[in-house]
Amino acid sequence: MLAAVAAVVSGLLLEGSGEYEEEFVEPHEWSAISSAVMAIALYILYKTRVKRTVVKTVSVLVLALIAVTGHLGGNVTRGPEFLTEPFDQSSGKTVTLKPIPNIQNAVAFNDVVQPILKEGCYNCHGPKKHKGKLRFDEKEAIIKGGKNGKTIVAGKPEESEMIKRMLLPLDNEDHMPPKNKPQLTKQQISVLQWWINSGADFNKKVSELKQDGSIKPVLLALESGILMPETEVAEVPDEPVSAADSGVLRKLFADGVMVMPVARNSNYLAVSFVTALTRADTLVKSLQPIKKQLVSLKLDQSNVNDSTLTTVSELSNLRRLQLSNTAITDQGLAKLKKLKDLGSLNLVGTKVTARGIMEMKDLKSLKYMYLYKTSITADEREQLKKSFPETTLDFGNYIVPTLTTDTTEVNINVKQ
Repeated sequence: MLAAVAAVVSGLLLEGSGEYEEEFVEPHEWSAISSAVMAIALYILYKTRVKRTVVKTVSVLVLALIAVTGHLGGNVTRGPEFLTEPFDQSSGKTVTLKPIPNIQNAVAFNDVVQPILKEGCYNCHGPKKHKGKLRFDEKEAIIKGGKNGKTIVAGKPEESEMIKRMLLPLDNEDHMPPKNKPQLTKQQISVLQWWINSGADFNKKVSELKQDGSIKPVLLALESGILMPETEVAEVPDEPVSAADSGVLRKLFADGVMVMPVARNSNYLAVSFVTALTRADTLVKSLQPIKKQLVSLKLDQSNVNDSTLTTVSELSNLRRLQLSNTAITDQGLAKLKKLKDLGSLNLVGTKVTARGIMEMKDLKSLKYMYLYKTSITADEREQLKKSFPETTLDFGNYIVPTLTTDTTEVNINVKQ
């Protein structure tokens, strides 16, 4: 009885927070009040020693009310589908979007960003449900943020809570979208990062925003509706490895470095500097204590340079290394020859040349190299393909197919 009364009081206090949908709150509220009232009645009947059959009947009624109240409470906090979530076939799937014809003329937020938010975020932060007092369906609400503060910081994706949560490990309770919901692809997250980094403008067209070499292929993929394949998952060594020092991991997190396991129940790690781009050149040294566990390193668009790669070359277990849109040159690239297990190397938008790439010939494990927006000529590309017969060399220049859904302009000459 006392617990029921306390629960009702705390529920009434939370009701005014505005965090929960009213259509679910009201039934739960009245069911909870009814449960408390019947619990009080049961207590009185028990104390006054009425017939045992009466007490039993009221007990069953209280139990039924508690069950109903609990179910309705689940609707409030988790949504009406909470009972079927463990069996939800959408778990692990990705958010799919319709093609965006002529994406350069599209309004960046309305036509590109908002569809991603709608499919990936509206379930918890849309017009009906405002989890954490956060909404993504209105411009003013996005700017305002939620109970944890601003969701986006214009020009600073690394400080934007939305991006931080999307980059958390899937099993982290703060990861968004929740792991039982369709997940955003890396390309979709990169679009959100690009939009925020460009100033988070709600009115400009795509063509009016700065586009570097890494975002252009993604935008083309959105235009065609055909997602580029995700970068291959970093392979891990066959032999097990001990867990990384928790103190080192806490220090990296405090410095804004994202660290996550490459797979569930694995001690091998992937590190991203997406939220520490301007300090990557110095923070890379902090990775030395976890070099045995580190198999994937993302340094795209950071301030690393040739001298930084001296430290990177000591991370001997690296399988995947992303250096797109950084200041590295052939001089720094030569240092990576020490990474004998490197399987994937992203050099998009860098100053490396064909001569520097040839220095990587001895890396027998190298299966993928991404070389879009480099100074490598067409003739040099063909020579590199011959020199790296076992390596997939991606030079960009993707061909976007014409779809039946595309708008076609037809000119018809009508004789007078």
